[in-house]
Amino acid sequence: MKAKWSNLIRLKELEDHPEIISARPGIYIIMKGKVVSRIGGVDPYGILYVGQGINLRDRLKKFLKSDHIASDFLRMNLPLTRIYFGKGVKVEDDLYPLIDNLYARILTPIKGRGKLDEAEWATLFAYLSRFGELPPLNFSMRKRWEGKPKRAILNWVNQGLNK
Repeated sequence: MKAKWSNLIRLKELEDHPEIISARPGIYIIMKGKVVSRIGGVDPYGILYVGQGINLRDRLKKFLKSDHIASDFLRMNLPLTRIYFGKGVKVEDDLYPLIDNLYARILTPIKGRGKLDEAEWATLFAYLSRFGELPPLNFSMRKRWEGKPKRAILNWVNQGLNK
């Protein structure tokens, strides 16, 4: 695949500069940008969620506005949000500056729905293989019992998980 991972992009930059995120199909990783311990090791980025979108710019804007399954989960479950972000989250309004300061890394362009699904699945598979658990805001993994992704695809998606 020819798609490439972007550098880290702070989500709040989308408000003033939406063009920094492609409007094309691709994969995205939402992360804290800080080291987090996981069951199977240390995640250098503090990855919270792996997803896909037909239009990445629109998808990430939805995340930023809590109009996304993962960010809405944070908004609706403040006790768990405190675990991810710390005790400073007392009310819903405390969450928004934290979401603003999350980072995204995107992988684009990916052509075709099948390739998009395959890339997302391979990214989740690589994360699960490395850390022994899914990112905390990914609640399930489609195709989890359909075998291992091809080595070339795993090498490609692992670049997004490496610092």
